[in-house]
Amino acid sequence: MGRNRATLGLLIITIGIILILFKLNTFDFVFDFSWPLIFIFVSIVFHVLFFIRTFPSGVLIPGGILGTYGLLFLFLNITNWEYLQYLWPIFIFGVAVGLFEYYFFSRQNPKDALTAGFVLTIISIVFMVFTLLYTIGIYLLAGILILFGTWMIFGRR
Repeated sequence: MGRNRATLGLLIITIGIILILFKLNTFDFVFDFSWPLIFIFVSIVFHVLFFIRTFPSGVLIPGGILGTYGLLFLFLNITNWEYLQYLWPIFIFGVAVGLFEYYFFSRQNPKDALTAGFVLTIISIVFMVFTLLYTIGIYLLAGILILFGTWMIFGRR
C-alpha cells in the first residue's frame, strides 16, 4: 500500500506543477504545436501493451485510430490547418487503419473487421476524390475546356 500511495502522491505533485506552469504560460508555445503528440504517444502505448501481451488485440483499434489522427493533427498544426479542407476524409480512414491492425494482428483474423476496413477505405478514397475534384478539379476542367476550345479553333483546318 505504501508504494501505491507514493506513486499517487508523485502523480498529484506532477499534475500540480504542470498546472502552475500552464498558468504561468510556460507551455503555451510548446503545447500549441505539440499537443498531437499526445495522440501519438497514447497510440504507441496501446501498441506496446498489445505486443508485450498485456492487452488483447482489440486495443489496436483505438491505437490505430489515435495514431492516424495524431499524425494528421501534427501535419495540420505544422501547415497551420490549411489542408484540412482536402484531408478531412483521413478521419474516416483512421478508423479503417485501426480495423486493419485488429484484423492483421488478431489471432482470430476477424473477417468483419477486414470488410469494414475495406468499406471505410473505399468511402474515404471516394470522398477524397470528390473533395479534390470539387476544390482543385475546377481548374483541371477549365484547362481541358481551354485546350479543347483552342483545338476547335486552330486544329480543324
